[in-house]
Amino acid sequence: MPGGRPGRPARARLRRLIGYWPALAVGAGALLFWELFGAVTGMPRYILPPMHEVVVAAVVDAKSHYIPAGLVTLQEIVLGFFLGTAAGVGAAAVLTASARLEAAVMPLMAGLRAVPVLVVAPLFVIWFGFGLEPKVLVAGFVCFFPVLVSTVVGLKSAPENELALFRSLMASPGQVYLKLKIPYAMPHIFVGVKSAAVLSVIGAIVGEWVGGGNGIGVILIRATIANATTSLLAGVIYIASAAVVLFLTIEGLERVLLRWYYESRATRGDAS
Repeated sequence: MPGGRPGRPARARLRRLIGYWPALAVGAGALLFWELFGAVTGMPRYILPPMHEVVVAAVVDAKSHYIPAGLVTLQEIVLGFFLGTAAGVGAAAVLTASARLEAAVMPLMAGLRAVPVLVVAPLFVIWFGFGLEPKVLVAGFVCFFPVLVSTVVGLKSAPENELALFRSLMASPGQVYLKLKIPYAMPHIFVGVKSAAVLSVIGAIVGEWVGGGNGIGVILIRATIANATTSLLAGVIYIASAAVVLFLTIEGLERVLLRWYYESRATRGDAS
Protein backbone atom coordinates (compact mmCIF):
# COMPACT_ATOMS: atom_id res chain seq x y z
CA MET A 1 0.00 0.00 0.00
CA PRO A 2 1.55 3.36 -1.05
CA GLY A 3 2.73 5.40 1.89
CA GLY A 4 2.45 2.42 4.23
CA ARG A 5 5.11 0.39 5.96
CA PRO A 6 7.66 -1.34 3.70
CA GLY A 7 7.02 -5.00 3.05
CA ARG A 8 8.98 -7.76 4.70
CA PRO A 9 11.39 -8.34 1.78
CA ALA A 10 12.17 -4.60 1.71
CA ARG A 11 12.79 -4.56 5.46
CA ALA A 12 15.01 -7.62 5.15
CA ARG A 13 17.06 -5.93 2.42
CA LEU A 14 17.34 -2.77 4.52
CA ARG A 15 18.55 -4.76 7.53
CA ARG A 16 21.08 -6.54 5.32
CA LEU A 17 22.45 -3.25 3.97
CA ILE A 18 22.69 -1.79 7.46
CA GLY A 19 24.52 -4.93 8.53
CA TYR A 20 27.35 -4.15 6.10
CA TRP A 21 28.18 -0.81 7.76
CA PRO A 22 30.24 -2.22 10.65
CA ALA A 23 32.42 -4.18 8.22
CA LEU A 24 32.87 -1.11 6.00
CA ALA A 25 33.73 1.06 9.01
CA VAL A 26 36.28 -1.43 10.33
CA GLY A 27 37.80 -1.79 6.86
CA ALA A 28 38.08 1.97 6.39
CA GLY A 29 39.66 2.34 9.83
CA ALA A 30 42.19 -0.42 9.08
CA LEU A 31 43.16 1.22 5.77
CA LEU A 32 43.58 4.61 7.44
CA PHE A 33 45.71 3.04 10.17
CA TRP A 34 47.85 1.37 7.51
CA GLU A 35 48.30 4.63 5.60
CA LEU A 36 49.37 6.62 8.67
CA PHE A 37 51.28 3.93 10.54
CA GLY A 38 54.66 4.52 8.89
CA ALA A 39 54.48 8.29 9.19
CA VAL A 40 53.50 8.14 12.87
CA THR A 41 55.98 5.44 13.95
CA GLY A 42 58.83 6.26 11.58
CA MET A 43 58.92 2.67 10.30
CA PRO A 44 60.97 2.29 7.09
CA ARG A 45 58.96 2.02 3.88
CA TYR A 46 60.59 -1.27 2.89
CA ILE A 47 59.01 -2.89 5.97
CA LEU A 48 55.52 -1.44 5.58
CA PRO A 49 54.98 0.96 2.66
CA PRO A 50 52.02 3.36 2.85
CA MET A 51 48.75 2.09 1.47
CA HIS A 52 48.69 4.56 -1.43
CA GLU A 53 52.05 3.27 -2.71
CA VAL A 54 50.76 -0.30 -2.71
CA VAL A 55 47.58 0.72 -4.54
CA VAL A 56 49.61 2.65 -7.14
CA ALA A 57 51.83 -0.40 -7.70
CA ALA A 58 48.77 -2.63 -8.04
CA VAL A 59 47.32 -0.31 -10.69
CA VAL A 60 50.51 0.56 -12.59
CA ASP A 61 51.68 -3.06 -12.85
CA ALA A 62 48.20 -4.48 -13.43
CA LYS A 63 48.48 -5.03 -17.21
CA SER A 64 52.05 -6.28 -17.22
CA HIS A 65 51.98 -8.49 -14.12
CA TYR A 66 48.92 -8.85 -11.94
CA ILE A 67 46.09 -9.27 -14.43
CA PRO A 68 47.77 -11.97 -16.59
CA ALA A 69 48.96 -13.80 -13.46
CA GLY A 70 45.60 -13.27 -11.78
CA LEU A 71 43.74 -14.91 -14.67
CA VAL A 72 45.93 -18.00 -14.31
CA THR A 73 45.31 -18.15 -10.57
CA LEU A 74 41.59 -17.47 -11.03
CA GLN A 75 41.30 -20.48 -13.32
CA GLU A 76 42.93 -22.66 -10.67
CA ILE A 77 40.68 -21.21 -7.97
CA VAL A 78 37.43 -21.75 -9.86
CA LEU A 79 38.26 -25.27 -11.06
CA GLY A 80 39.51 -26.29 -7.62
CA PHE A 81 36.45 -24.80 -5.93
CA PHE A 82 34.00 -26.69 -8.16
CA LEU A 83 36.00 -29.90 -7.90
CA GLY A 84 36.20 -29.78 -4.09
CA THR A 85 32.58 -28.73 -3.69
CA ALA A 86 31.22 -31.43 -6.00
CA ALA A 87 33.39 -34.08 -4.34
CA GLY A 88 32.36 -32.95 -0.85
CA VAL A 89 28.63 -32.99 -1.60
CA GLY A 90 28.87 -36.33 -3.41
CA ALA A 91 30.87 -37.97 -0.64
CA ALA A 92 28.46 -36.68 2.00
CA ALA A 93 25.48 -38.10 0.11
CA VAL A 94 27.16 -41.52 -0.03
CA LEU A 95 28.26 -41.50 3.62
CA THR A 96 24.90 -40.44 5.03
CA ALA A 97 23.18 -43.26 3.15
CA SER A 98 24.73 -45.73 5.61
CA ALA A 99 25.35 -45.04 9.29
CA ARG A 100 27.99 -47.79 9.41
CA LEU A 101 29.83 -46.37 6.40
CA GLU A 102 29.76 -42.88 7.92
CA ALA A 103 31.09 -44.19 11.25
CA ALA A 104 33.90 -46.01 9.45
CA VAL A 105 34.95 -43.29 7.02
CA MET A 106 34.54 -39.98 8.87
CA PRO A 107 37.42 -40.63 11.32
CA LEU A 108 39.63 -41.36 8.31
CA MET A 109 38.50 -38.09 6.74
CA ALA A 110 39.42 -36.26 9.94
CA GLY A 111 42.89 -37.80 9.85
CA LEU A 112 43.32 -36.86 6.19
CA ARG A 113 42.24 -33.31 6.95
CA ALA A 114 44.96 -33.05 9.58
CA VAL A 115 47.65 -33.46 6.90
CA PRO A 116 49.06 -29.96 6.20
CA VAL A 117 48.40 -28.65 2.72
CA LEU A 118 52.12 -27.89 2.38
CA VAL A 119 52.70 -31.65 2.62
CA VAL A 120 49.94 -32.54 0.16
CA ALA A 121 50.95 -29.99 -2.48
CA PRO A 122 54.41 -31.48 -3.21
CA LEU A 123 52.83 -34.92 -3.56
CA PHE A 124 50.43 -33.61 -6.21
CA VAL A 125 53.36 -31.98 -8.03
CA ILE A 126 55.30 -35.27 -7.98
CA TRP A 127 52.28 -37.24 -9.19
CA PHE A 128 50.86 -34.81 -11.77
CA GLY A 129 53.75 -32.56 -12.81
CA PHE A 130 54.07 -28.78 -12.87
CA GLY A 131 51.01 -27.94 -14.96
CA LEU A 132 47.52 -26.82 -14.04
CA GLU A 133 46.42 -30.11 -12.47
CA PRO A 134 48.32 -30.03 -9.13
CA LYS A 135 47.20 -26.45 -8.37
CA VAL A 136 43.56 -27.37 -9.05
CA LEU A 137 43.88 -30.49 -6.92
CA VAL A 138 45.40 -28.57 -4.00
CA ALA A 139 42.57 -26.02 -4.18
CA GLY A 140 40.03 -28.85 -4.39
CA PHE A 141 41.67 -30.65 -1.46
CA VAL A 142 41.22 -27.72 0.92
CA CYS A 143 37.65 -27.11 -0.33
CA PHE A 144 36.56 -30.72 0.09
CA PHE A 145 36.50 -31.01 3.87
CA PRO A 146 34.33 -28.04 4.94
CA VAL A 147 31.79 -28.95 2.26
CA LEU A 148 31.82 -32.60 3.32
CA VAL A 149 31.27 -31.85 7.01
CA SER A 150 28.58 -29.21 6.50
CA THR A 151 26.72 -31.39 3.99
CA VAL A 152 26.79 -34.42 6.31
CA VAL A 153 25.34 -32.27 9.11
CA GLY A 154 22.73 -30.83 6.76
CA LEU A 155 21.58 -34.15 5.34
CA LYS A 156 21.06 -35.42 8.90
CA SER A 157 19.08 -32.34 9.98
CA ALA A 158 15.69 -33.35 8.59
CA PRO A 159 13.21 -33.82 11.48
CA GLU A 160 12.49 -37.42 12.41
CA ASN A 161 8.72 -36.91 12.29
CA GLU A 162 8.93 -35.74 8.67
CA LEU A 163 11.15 -38.68 7.77
CA ALA A 164 8.56 -40.98 9.35
CA LEU A 165 5.84 -39.29 7.29
CA PHE A 166 7.78 -39.87 4.05
CA ARG A 167 8.29 -43.52 5.00
CA SER A 168 4.58 -43.95 5.72
CA LEU A 169 3.83 -42.57 2.26
CA MET A 170 6.19 -45.19 0.76
CA ALA A 171 8.54 -42.54 -0.64
CA SER A 172 11.61 -43.85 -2.43
CA PRO A 173 15.10 -43.01 -1.12
CA GLY A 174 15.52 -40.63 -4.04
CA GLN A 175 12.30 -38.80 -3.16
CA VAL A 176 13.39 -38.56 0.48
CA TYR A 177 16.67 -36.96 -0.59
CA LEU A 178 15.26 -34.60 -3.20
CA LYS A 179 12.12 -33.46 -1.40
CA LEU A 180 13.14 -33.59 2.25
CA LYS A 181 16.82 -34.02 3.06
CA ILE A 182 18.31 -31.70 0.45
CA PRO A 183 16.01 -28.73 1.21
CA TYR A 184 16.87 -29.04 4.90
CA ALA A 185 20.54 -29.46 4.06
CA MET A 186 20.89 -26.44 1.75
CA PRO A 187 21.55 -23.79 4.45
CA HIS A 188 24.20 -26.04 5.96
CA ILE A 189 25.74 -26.80 2.57
CA PHE A 190 26.13 -23.11 1.81
CA VAL A 191 28.01 -22.61 5.07
CA GLY A 192 30.62 -25.08 3.86
CA VAL A 193 30.58 -23.73 0.31
CA LYS A 194 31.29 -20.18 1.52
CA SER A 195 34.22 -21.46 3.56
CA ALA A 196 35.43 -23.37 0.51
CA ALA A 197 35.25 -20.21 -1.60
CA VAL A 198 37.87 -18.56 0.60
CA LEU A 199 39.97 -21.68 1.07
CA SER A 200 40.15 -22.27 -2.69
CA VAL A 201 42.20 -19.08 -3.01
CA ILE A 202 44.62 -20.27 -0.34
CA GLY A 203 44.90 -23.68 -1.97
CA ALA A 204 45.66 -22.26 -5.41
CA ILE A 205 48.36 -19.94 -4.02
CA VAL A 206 49.99 -22.77 -2.04
CA GLY A 207 49.91 -24.92 -5.17
CA GLU A 208 51.72 -22.19 -7.09
CA TRP A 209 54.29 -21.78 -4.34
CA VAL A 210 55.17 -25.46 -4.58
CA GLY A 211 54.55 -26.12 -8.27
CA GLY A 212 55.58 -22.83 -9.85
CA GLY A 213 53.78 -21.50 -12.92
CA ASN A 214 52.63 -18.05 -13.95
CA GLY A 215 50.12 -17.15 -11.25
CA ILE A 216 49.95 -14.61 -8.45
CA GLY A 217 51.62 -17.05 -6.05
CA VAL A 218 54.81 -16.97 -8.08
CA ILE A 219 54.79 -13.16 -8.02
CA LEU A 220 54.48 -13.29 -4.23
CA ILE A 221 57.45 -15.67 -3.97
CA ARG A 222 59.62 -13.48 -6.21
CA ALA A 223 58.67 -10.34 -4.29
CA THR A 224 59.50 -12.05 -0.99
CA ILE A 225 62.93 -13.12 -2.22
CA ALA A 226 63.63 -9.58 -3.50
CA ASN A 227 62.28 -7.91 -0.31
CA ALA A 228 59.88 -6.02 -2.58
CA THR A 229 57.24 -5.38 0.06
CA THR A 230 55.20 -3.05 -2.15
CA SER A 231 54.87 -5.67 -4.91
CA LEU A 232 54.13 -8.34 -2.32
CA LEU A 233 51.28 -6.37 -0.75
CA ALA A 234 49.94 -5.42 -4.19
CA GLY A 235 49.65 -9.13 -4.97
CA VAL A 236 47.93 -9.68 -1.64
CA ILE A 237 45.34 -7.07 -2.63
CA TYR A 238 44.49 -9.08 -5.75
CA ILE A 239 44.16 -12.45 -4.02
CA ALA A 240 42.17 -10.92 -1.14
CA SER A 241 39.87 -9.25 -3.67
CA ALA A 242 39.36 -12.57 -5.45
CA ALA A 243 38.39 -14.23 -2.15
CA VAL A 244 35.93 -11.44 -1.28
CA VAL A 245 34.31 -11.45 -4.72
CA LEU A 246 33.94 -15.23 -4.74
CA PHE A 247 32.52 -15.23 -1.21
CA LEU A 248 29.99 -12.48 -2.02
CA THR A 249 29.01 -14.25 -5.25
CA ILE A 250 28.23 -17.44 -3.33
CA GLU A 251 26.37 -15.45 -0.70
CA GLY A 252 24.27 -13.74 -3.39
CA LEU A 253 23.51 -17.11 -4.98
CA GLU A 254 22.50 -18.39 -1.56
CA ARG A 255 20.10 -15.48 -1.13
CA VAL A 256 18.47 -16.28 -4.47
CA LEU A 257 18.24 -20.05 -4.10
CA LEU A 258 17.24 -19.97 -0.42
CA ARG A 259 14.91 -17.01 -0.54
CA TRP A 260 12.21 -19.14 1.08
CA TYR A 261 14.54 -19.87 4.00
CA TYR A 262 15.45 -16.25 4.66
CA GLU A 263 11.88 -15.04 4.23
CA SER A 264 10.63 -17.64 6.71
CA ARG A 265 13.39 -16.65 9.14
CA ALA A 266 12.50 -12.96 8.75
CA THR A 267 8.85 -13.82 9.36
CA ARG A 268 9.76 -15.63 12.58
CA GLY A 269 11.87 -12.64 13.61
CA ASP A 270 9.01 -10.20 12.99
CA ALA A 271 6.62 -12.47 14.88
CA SER A 272 8.91 -12.52 17.91
